[in-house]
Amino acid sequence: MKFDSEIKEIFESSAKTIAKILLGIDIIKIKTLPTEVQEKLIADFVGEIETPQGKFLLHIEFQSSNDDFMPQRMLNYAISLYRKYLKKHPQKQSLPLIQILVYIGQDKLRMKNFFSLKTEFTETFHRFEIIDLSQIDAEKFLESDDPDVFILSILGKTQNRIEVIRKITEKLKKLNLDESKLLKYIYRIDILSELRSVEKEALESMPVELKIDVTRLLGYKQGKKEGKEEGIKEGIERGLREGLYTAIALDLQIKFGKKALSLMSKIRKISDIQKLKKLKKEIIKAKNLNEFSKKIYHANSNNKLTNNNKPY
Repeated sequence: MKFDSEIKEIFESSAKTIAKILLGIDIIKIKTLPTEVQEKLIADFVGEIETPQGKFLLHIEFQSSNDDFMPQRMLNYAISLYRKYLKKHPQKQSLPLIQILVYIGQDKLRMKNFFSLKTEFTETFHRFEIIDLSQIDAEKFLESDDPDVFILSILGKTQNRIEVIRKITEKLKKLNLDESKLLKYIYRIDILSELRSVEKEALESMPVELKIDVTRLLGYKQGKKEGKEEGIKEGIERGLREGLYTAIALDLQIKFGKKALSLMSKIRKISDIQKLKKLKKEIIKAKNLNEFSKKIYHANSNNKLTNNNKPY
């Protein structure tokens, strides 16, 4: 489910470019429409597409695993879309409906692209398109300068997926994104790599400056997982804290060498996330290890004062 929702967000960010790659046609304009086609039935994407040849209604569903009931679901979507967007708007009744199931899974695609039911008295047939992202050349996505587009190359057809990930990270570095945006795309690299079972290799292939952020992010992800049992807020905070500990350790080792890791026992006594973030920044400013040690001392002193509400 996390894969489908992440792909949905990526598509919504750059629908025009991605739709052009998937459909292989020039798109002039996309008008995004509400996805709740009926009560408790929400599509992944619905839009009115304008091309040089005309307009059509586009419905897309993203699927990360094979589902034998997908044809029935697509038929249900089609009927609901007709009722909501075509029947109520006579001027749009001539718009053809194109439905696409985008498969992003790793297992071999085995879903049918049609629903057929024939009895003695009735006969129903409905067909839709299926696009398997693993069969689309990764280079088509890499040609774009839009990170929401070229990041999808992880799922594309390639002989060397790790090399594709390396190209993605190089393109991300050149964009000079702020920290929050960079973390978002690193998270997506991790998620999409998992769909191709190369998440470990993806992490190892990251440039050092991005690898630090990945480590922090993995801590955040672990926090969300633990949050199911401990409470979302507590779990996320624990994950962020562990991610910061690891990030600080990496920064220390990069700047001062392995000897600096001896300070981690003192750093782990600091539990306040904001103080840990500030301490991480102090590594860059510190001229030597002794200067940074003093920062740890002050942070620890303040930490005890805060926790005990009195000097020690």
